[in-house]
Amino acid sequence: MSKQFVKLLLLSIAFATLSIPFATAQNSIDLSGKWGFQLDPMDFRIQVGGLDFRHATQLQDSILLPAITDDYEHGFKSPYKYIYRLTRAYEYMGPAWYQKYIIIPQEWEGKRLILNMERCHWLSTVYIGSKAAGKTDYISVPHRHDLTGRLTPGKENNMYV
Repeated sequence: MSKQFVKLLLLSIAFATLSIPFATAQNSIDLSGKWGFQLDPMDFRIQVGGLDFRHATQLQDSILLPAITDDYEHGFKSPYKYIYRLTRAYEYMGPAWYQKYIIIPQEWEGKRLILNMERCHWLSTVYIGSKAAGKTDYISVPHRHDLTGRLTPGKENNMYV
């Protein structure tokens, strides 16, 4: 069975679904739950000519989504306690990778597929194989990536985020 790779780079995902636009709950996949996870503070994810092969494997750690990196003590413990703004328990500012195996229902063949992510901080890039499939750079709106024709219905797809 051939596996397709979808890679998406972002700092945190609070909620993610894969769906057919304007659909009911039966036409969406809730992507919450256990994901592979790995910080990439040295930004090794992209090498000349495409995606670095080291990230096309099982990621080293895991995280339960919806969550933020603070929940799993990823990053550097913050020594500060601000009284005039929220203080993150663990600070991390840099790339992070997420990975989940998903199966697209066979009846979704030929349908438009949208990856919806809320509360991304702030850049997300989707890769399928070693090629970028989309990029969103917004801080206050959900990120939506059109994956139509890039995922195989009825087969296991290895999705990297």
